[in-house]
Amino acid sequence: MSAPASSKNPWKKDENKGEGSSQSDKSSTSTATGVSNFSKYLGSLADKIGDDDLNKILFHADELKHQPIHKREREKIKDPRALFAKLKELGHLSDSHYSTLAELLETAKLVRLAIEVKVRYRIGFHEDITDGELKDMVNAELIKSEPAKEIGPAKDKTEAIGGTKYIGNKKSLNGHMAGAEWMLRVLGSVKPGTGPGQFNKPQDLTWHGDQLVICDRDNNRIQILNKNKVVIEIIRFDGRFDKKFRPYAVFISDNGDLFVTDVGNNQIIICDKNRQIDKTFPQSADIEVKGITVIAACIFVTDSKGKSLIKYNIRDGKPVKRVRDQFVLPHSVMATSNNHLLVSDEKTHVIHVLDSDLNYLTSYRNDRLKNPRGLDVDSHGNIYIATKGRNGIVKLRFNGQFDCLLFEGLDNVNYPGFIAVTDGITMTVAISQPSSWWSPSTSFHQIRVFSLSK
Repeated sequence: MSAPASSKNPWKKDENKGEGSSQSDKSSTSTATGVSNFSKYLGSLADKIGDDDLNKILFHADELKHQPIHKREREKIKDPRALFAKLKELGHLSDSHYSTLAELLETAKLVRLAIEVKVRYRIGFHEDITDGELKDMVNAELIKSEPAKEIGPAKDKTEAIGGTKYIGNKKSLNGHMAGAEWMLRVLGSVKPGTGPGQFNKPQDLTWHGDQLVICDRDNNRIQILNKNKVVIEIIRFDGRFDKKFRPYAVFISDNGDLFVTDVGNNQIIICDKNRQIDKTFPQSADIEVKGITVIAACIFVTDSKGKSLIKYNIRDGKPVKRVRDQFVLPHSVMATSNNHLLVSDEKTHVIHVLDSDLNYLTSYRNDRLKNPRGLDVDSHGNIYIATKGRNGIVKLRFNGQFDCLLFEGLDNVNYPGFIAVTDGITMTVAISQPSSWWSPSTSFHQIRVFSLSK
């Protein structure tokens, strides 16, 4: 299930938020920022186009389907800035229209510049971005078209290729998926960042089709990346609530509706597929929302303060049932294919199993389950658990029996917080590392993505 494309640029902030003159000021500032960034970017792009490149572009300019630039007009164009001015005049270029410019660059074999234009427009000019950030995103687009480098079974090292690392140490899989080759891509950095694809204490994450949806908590946003791990959408709710939006856990329905726990305002947010807020369900002071999942017309949320799991009606947000008996520090909740609920209890090192009516069924206990947090399941019912108290991901079979410990001993998987898995011939595993858990010297603001060949 892939998220539908929004009719407006998903990177642009909602200029209809708030009331009164303060909102008008915000809108004016946002518009001014967009115009300034657009002009600045065209100037930067012009500096990258040499005389030979300009001639190549102009050679194809009369082949445009609508409003071509004819020979007499082309002869007057002596530099890229004059070309951009002509494209604007003919309606080919604006801060929201770039296809003609990208087409001309591609036809002139200026592939990197064409990709750069597409990436910059996708971000939107209301968002600031450094030259270095833009370069990294363009590199990511170029890397995606390169075939994965094959690693033989004898290799036991990490080899860096662009922004991607290919790892061939089979022993670290502990016998799981024997003979598998797997790849690691690191998103974000050790230090927090605010640019696209950077994070500040990322929390829950989920796959929606081949898109990765990430709660970027302390940047007050949700980032959505495509299958090539390039940011395609940023969701913000600036100015909509009393306090800053701090997304913690996320669920996406088959039709693209978004369900989020906002720990900044202690509420549940429901958005439609176009990212417009449909409902918000504020919570009382005795509840502290954390994990979230959805079954049919009900929302299930873990409550760490009240030590409970709560079932809500989607229509009105009213609690249907609340259970406390099994929990000490409930963290994440996940629905299985048979509509059972898996709840990780970080304090008791247990995964509890309940039905959709919140009747207790059983619990999974294992010595390797140390401070379980995020969890996910595959189509076979196997359970994958991020364990804060140790490195690696615990895999349980559908019946709760221990299967293996993935990525044990890898420095790349320190203190995992949340996990999301996909199915298929290649299983893609995304792991968030929100930052230091208990050691000041161990700090991450990263997502690590593994592709495991079955």
